Amino acid sequence: MNVLANIKPGAKNISSDKIVFELTVSHVDDFEQMSYTTYGIRAIYPGGEVAAYYPDISVSKEFVQEFIELVSGHYVAAVHIHDLIEDFLS
Repeated sequence: MNVLANIKPGAKNISSDKIVFELTVSHVDDFEQMSYTTYGIRAIYPGGEVAAYYPDISVSKEFVQEFIELVSGHYVAAVHIHDLIEDFLS
């Protein structure tokens, strides 16, 4: 099921209890002694508690920013964030 299909670009939910999404940056050293930067998200409840953290979604900052722009402003339940990311990656 494509969860992203239910999100309409430009449509905003004005609910004050929505999760806020932040871009994260990680530097990774892999087993082949290669180093690279990866981007992810941190989803934060209005009170400041972290709802979800996915540090390694893509090496493309623009790709992750596009995801954040798509889901920001909508009421997104924390339980659906993983599915949203998977749909966006496919």
